[in-house]
Amino acid sequence: VIDYIRRRAEITTLGNGAVLDPERLLERFLFDRTMHDQRLSTLSGGELRRLQLVATLAENPNLLVLDEPTNDLDVDTIELLEDYIDGFDGCVIVVSHDRAFLDGVTETTIAFDGKGAVQLFPGCYSDYREAAAELLAEAEAKPRIVPDAAKKPSARDGKERPRKATWAERKEYEGILDQIDALEAEKASCEAVFGSPAGAEELKEASLRYAELEKLIAERTARWEELSALVEEA
Repeated sequence: VIDYIRRRAEITTLGNGAVLDPERLLERFLFDRTMHDQRLSTLSGGELRRLQLVATLAENPNLLVLDEPTNDLDVDTIELLEDYIDGFDGCVIVVSHDRAFLDGVTETTIAFDGKGAVQLFPGCYSDYREAAAELLAEAEAKPRIVPDAAKKPSARDGKERPRKATWAERKEYEGILDQIDALEAEKASCEAVFGSPAGAEELKEASLRYAELEKLIAERTARWEELSALVEEA
């Protein structure tokens, strides 16, 4: 464990000016001295994830890009990461579904509306949601001007028929659960690497692929739900 961190840096300077050697940096992230001589293969998946985080911070970057950083981290480690970012002398870009974490570490929100527009909002995620809700309430309170053409009833007025699944969508639906199962199996293989006597490079590759798989599984699951609704309407 100690060698893994020493290969990154012998000294790490925090934003508050504190200077930490590898031993003290590891202790700051809950690796006590009794663990410093352990082999990586003896660590749990959560401990390996935490160690990779420490290795990144040891290199003293001036820009951190964190994609779902709280996934698979325990509460104590998340709190330590929040403390580190709070004193970080640089820029941090965070993508996360953890709203509490976002509120704790961010000062600006980049909001994507899903239609191609991006808004830079000064404030944390909760501030952004509150402001967005106020704007929506104001918009709904304004009287709507209905064009004359829209007021005239059409001969074809009636309930809109729900869209049915196309042939291509049905074929996609039939195979999508197999795709999800295959992704889940590959994810389990990555988890097995975390608990194996793998080298640092293999662990890094497995960790990167693990993050990709989680995203793919979420996307495929959401697509399955969408297709399922269409197929059931048939």
